[in-house]
Amino acid sequence: MGGLVSEIKIEHQINYSELPHFPLSTVESHSGKLIFGSINGKNVVAMQGRFHFYEGYTMQQITYPIRVMNFLGVKTLLVSNACGGMNPIYTRGDIMIMNDHINLFGR
Repeated sequence: MGGLVSEIKIEHQINYSELPHFPLSTVESHSGKLIFGSINGKNVVAMQGRFHFYEGYTMQQITYPIRVMNFLGVKTLLVSNACGGMNPIYTRGDIMIMNDHINLFGR
């Protein structure tokens, strides 16, 4: 979904480092910006880059941006996820809707 930002008519962008309490992206390809703009006339807030539990952040830190977006009035959240699948008919890039997951973190 990284290329989606090219579809956004960007009105404003803020580096995570400028936002109080925002974790920083440590993965090289994650640029670490909060993007405000529109796609086809619909207002969007997009995270360009994310952070992960395995990077040492707490679940509270990882979910902080979601709480910020809720405070800003965001009502619909689309989350992208790179994950494996057990079904051999799925191929790389397939769009899926997940309605449940197995929480292996126990948090």
